[in-house]
Amino acid sequence: MSEPVPPGSLSTSPYTTVDLVSALEPYFISSVPCILLSIVTVTLNIFVIDYYLHARRSFVPLLYILISGVDILTGLGIIHQSIVIALFTREVISERALDNNTVFCYTLVSLCYKSSIFYNVVLAVSRTVMILKPFHQISIKTVIVVSVAYSAVWVGVSGYDIHKSYVVHQDFSYMMYFWYPVMGLELIYPLKKTPTLYNLLMIILLTVPFLLPVLITLVTCIVQVISLHSPNMVTSNNQRHVTITIVLMSTLFVVCNSAFSLFILIFQFTDMAEDNFVVYAMVFGTVLPILNAALNPVIIISRSKGLREGVVGRFRRLVKQRRKVGHCDRDDIKLTVFVNVTRYKEV
Repeated sequence: MSEPVPPGSLSTSPYTTVDLVSALEPYFISSVPCILLSIVTVTLNIFVIDYYLHARRSFVPLLYILISGVDILTGLGIIHQSIVIALFTREVISERALDNNTVFCYTLVSLCYKSSIFYNVVLAVSRTVMILKPFHQISIKTVIVVSVAYSAVWVGVSGYDIHKSYVVHQDFSYMMYFWYPVMGLELIYPLKKTPTLYNLLMIILLTVPFLLPVLITLVTCIVQVISLHSPNMVTSNNQRHVTITIVLMSTLFVVCNSAFSLFILIFQFTDMAEDNFVVYAMVFGTVLPILNAALNPVIIISRSKGLREGVVGRFRRLVKQRRKVGHCDRDDIKLTVFVNVTRYKEV
């Protein structure tokens, strides 16, 4: 297959439909695990949101709700993407239908990915502030305003990408599945004639949106761990418990998301720019974030006694209800058979 072509360089796709089907085959192979993980993600995060919506309102539970909400949307986006790619690679839908669905997948998954990064950073930084300055109150309204402003920026960036790739070039699927991690690349493409500036902005787009949050998260986790073991720091058991939970979530976030960014950096700045490398990196980058989204509620549930008891109790009630329904169905069948036999004898 031909080498990947940057967005905006061609008005039509460098791939034929057959080539694109072949290129997206790794996505089809990973579709079943991704769908199963997404179902687990949506289910567990619904329990988390339901529990904290009825609990006492405070800063950390609010961030748990926001992260769980983003994880649910990520799961739904991955399910949609997996089904659409499976249909396309099996030649059930056309490339244009793939493009139409990809617009939704790109927007939803990309924005959720960026929001997840932001909320994890806010969670880690806020916990560090609470440890170092126990009497400092973080305004929930401020966090909400900053979250909306942050999301609005990325909505604008993704909207511009959609306009250029989907409306102007009419080739969204290729752009999404081969340049998906570089949101905003269309903004700097006109500067391609100035290689130095273009490469500098490319590095910024590749590193700052993710690697900087990763560094901040790592530093805050180190500070939290040191503070927990400091003899001069007075902390309650509840504070230690919450801090350990956040450190676990932050570590999971760094591990599951750093690998993909390293893949993209290797691709951009080495001679490994092969189509297969990019596709497998993209698949890897899809599986790990949804694994992160699935394990986040596992950590929250396992670390919260009330939530854990609520989830276990909910499952037990569902099992009991199912058993009751099963018994009722069997009793109805026995009664129906008995009535029919009785009628037959009477006749």
